[in-house]
Amino acid sequence: MLQEYKNRIENLSSLLVDIDIIEPDFWVGVTDFSDNKQSLIINGNQIILPEKIRFPIVRFINDEIVLVANSRARTEKNAWIIKSSGEVVTNFSIGDAIENIVITKDFIVAAYFDEAAACGEGIEVFNFSGERLFGYLEIFGIEEVIISDCYASTLVKRKQNHFLPLYRISVSSF
Repeated sequence: MLQEYKNRIENLSSLLVDIDIIEPDFWVGVTDFSDNKQSLIINGNQIILPEKIRFPIVRFINDEIVLVANSRARTEKNAWIIKSSGEVVTNFSIGDAIENIVITKDFIVAAYFDEAAACGEGIEVFNFSGERLFGYLEIFGIEEVIISDCYASTLVKRKQNHFLPLYRISVSSF
């Protein structure tokens, strides 16, 4: 059953461009790229980001640690794991063209949109140190679904990632 949380976020000096809420009145958000001091805000505590992030995605890992990533990046390290104190735990490359990031009990799961199809995986799994563990095709092979684009992904029971892929495009339909 889905839970609905209602939060009132007041007195912000900047626009929030992404937010994650794990329970009522417990949230993390990222301010707009145009802000001179782009920030991560965890329950009202403002932390200046290590660098500006044009297309941020933010997710709680637990109630003290968050992941913030730039969904559009080429080769640079574009993901940070940051404590609520502002300490950067690690900085790593999570890839380009990120559609969504899901945090499971043990992993970071990145789902990619069509421009990431060149890497072929569609979904990749990382540990909380930022090390890439495996991709979808490495585990399931091409006998299963070849993911051209991952439209949506969600966490089920803190251990399962369900996703909705685009797996077949008929050239004749264009």
